[in-house]
Amino acid sequence: MKILLSNNLIDRQLAHQSFDGKFLKNSKTDHEHIPLVEVIPPTKEQLPKKSLKAKLERYNSTLDEVLSCFRSHPLLMYFNHGNERSISRILLSTQFALRLRHSKHFRTVNQVVKIETLAAWITLVDQWPYRVSWIWQAIEDNVQQSNLDPL
Repeated sequence: MKILLSNNLIDRQLAHQSFDGKFLKNSKTDHEHIPLVEVIPPTKEQLPKKSLKAKLERYNSTLDEVLSCFRSHPLLMYFNHGNERSISRILLSTQFALRLRHSKHFRTVNQVVKIETLAAWITLVDQWPYRVSWIWQAIEDNVQQSNLDPL
């Protein structure tokens, strides 16, 4: 969406000076003037390819899938105790990862990722971010070591 300045400005000099951060008062009316803006709607090429209803249905289906995953696995519920904001962040992160996995641009490498595994990893990263980075570093070191020394 583009925002352009309208042609019907009250005072062009005032508009020019207001963009420099100086809002000057008009000596005639003693009111502050801000340049008017005109919102230009997007063209047909810029409109989304899917309808809003289809996106909303996809959003609700992935949200239902994530909620049923967390309800059916007691360990996920056990480790996700805490304040409402933290739980909401984990649920939305899991939903985003699930939608990313279902997208047409995402490809897995010879494996199917279950939503339970995805939710467990997101919970682990949320609860212990530094330990997870240490685990990944240890895994990468082991892979590099095995590549150097294939015994």
